[in-house]
Order: sequence, then structure tokens, then C-alpha cells
Amino acid sequence: MPHPDDYVEDSDHLVHEITFRLASQEFGISLRDFVVHSGLYTQAELDTDIYT
Repeated sequence: MPHPDDYVEDSDHLVHEITFRLASQEFGISLRDFVVHSGLYTQAELDTDIYT
């Protein structure tokens, strides 16, 4: 679901948008971190207007 036009990401309070279980342990990661770690985007690309 897209964010509203006035959405501002608070880097001090990251929401775990993706959760998963591995070896019976629950993990969470923000969507922003997921796309960087998976190689879909670079950190520099995330900081552009087109990403937001």
C-alpha cells in the first residue's frame, strides 16, 4: 500500500514492514533495508525523489 503524500519516514522509529521466521525465530526488517540487502536498489537510489 502506498504512503500518503505527506508521509515522512522517521529513521529513529523504523517499522518492520517485512517479518519472517527462520529456524523458529521471528525476524523483522524494514522494506527500505530489504531492498538494499537484496540488491534491488542502492542506498543512493533510495535517497532520490523518484523512490519516495
